[in-house]
Amino acid sequence: MFHSVSQLPTATVCGDGKTSRRGRSFVYRLKNADQVPQQVCKTFFLATLGYHPANDSLVLSVMGNEIGNEAITRDQRGRHTPSNKLDMQPFYDHIESFHPSVSHYRREHAPHRRYLPSDVNIKLMYADYLGKGNSCSYESYRKAVKHKNISFAKLGEEGCEECILQDQHMKNDHDGDGHDMDCLQCQRWRGHKESAVQSRIIYQADAEKDWPEDTLVKSVDLQKVIMLPRMPGLKPSIFTKRIVEFHETFASVGNKKNKKNTISVVWHEGTAGRRPAEITSAYVTALKKERDICHCIFWVDNCSAQNKNWCLLSSLVCLGHTIMSADSFHHGVELEMKNRPGGVLYDFEDFVSVVTSSNSRKVEVVEMKNEDVLNWKDGHSCVKIKKASKLGKMSVIQLRRGSRSLFFKLNHVDAHFTELDFLRAKFELKVPSLLRPHDQGIEEAKKNDIIRKLCPFMPPNRRAFWCSLPVSEVVEDEE
Repeated sequence: MFHSVSQLPTATVCGDGKTSRRGRSFVYRLKNADQVPQQVCKTFFLATLGYHPANDSLVLSVMGNEIGNEAITRDQRGRHTPSNKLDMQPFYDHIESFHPSVSHYRREHAPHRRYLPSDVNIKLMYADYLGKGNSCSYESYRKAVKHKNISFAKLGEEGCEECILQDQHMKNDHDGDGHDMDCLQCQRWRGHKESAVQSRIIYQADAEKDWPEDTLVKSVDLQKVIMLPRMPGLKPSIFTKRIVEFHETFASVGNKKNKKNTISVVWHEGTAGRRPAEITSAYVTALKKERDICHCIFWVDNCSAQNKNWCLLSSLVCLGHTIMSADSFHHGVELEMKNRPGGVLYDFEDFVSVVTSSNSRKVEVVEMKNEDVLNWKDGHSCVKIKKASKLGKMSVIQLRRGSRSLFFKLNHVDAHFTELDFLRAKFELKVPSLLRPHDQGIEEAKKNDIIRKLCPFMPPNRRAFWCSLPVSEVVEDEE
């Protein structure tokens, strides 16, 4: 209809000398058998299209109110801004004032998720928002926090992304049926569940086995966001940019007869970050404490950026060593922090003390210094791994002393390893130089903020750490 009707301006003066009220006239055309447009009357035009000849409201609706319209106007019903619509920007600005931090993990399902430290919760944030003279419902504020993709997950309580996706899939696509179906998502989840059961069985077998003295079995994990200074109940602490502490735990697995010391490698963002080279340096720092061990078995989660990255695997080939979650140990650290008087941690030394005294097992805390942070490189060849299995699909990875290859299994019940020559031919198997000549440093504005706002609430002997923190004009972004 839009292409078959054209508009012409109507003469302003009629034949009887009166002024016409019509501002336009419509000309109707239909194509004949030769596809040539022929002018027809309105009655013929509407009847041909199946409309009542007297009802031209559709023509008026399609052609619009003015001559010269070149496109069909969009129906505006239901598109006006509701009079009671909330402006969400004040909510977002208030949420950002708590300085949520990126996770230590870069999971495939949550690459943009951010976390707040354990001394902050949504109830506290909402109360503060109301205390500043604002008004809104708790549900509206909660939705704003959800929109910003901020998590309040506690250690030891983090859900599996695959299982959460499956729960949502069952509710949305299978009407909440308790039994999984034969769709692609359900099939993929069954494979994930079977793999998890196999891993747990093998993990328990490793924990109960009597290993020889030259074999080490440990679970490795990086504790989630910890920020210093930790001063619960002190409002300036919540709204001040604090420094991030890193805690890579190498927790011993097995019965008491074979259990060895738990090693905790700790550092803060003033020293280094959490890029692949720095996480690899934490592994190397821990391995240096196990010099009499011939075989190392590390149980880690499937975090591709943290544990399964080519930089770490390339580096372990250099060391000639092999490679599950230490959440229970991290939970002990959280409990120890809460059990401190007032739950207060003033500086990095307090944090080291907490890790040392947490849990019942013996812990060796190693502070990673700048000289431990080496420039480890990713040495894999894209051509060699093009047809190989994806790194995230490998359930068991083994690196053997003296070999440049990687050996893997796609599940724990496979009888044999598959060999993969993954290194570039020119990749040198040598210990690299320092990543940077000095500590990474933090923003000078962040340091000054802590000294000005929080140091007055600290004992004088705790202020030296903050005053001596290195600063950097250009702070490297976390990857």
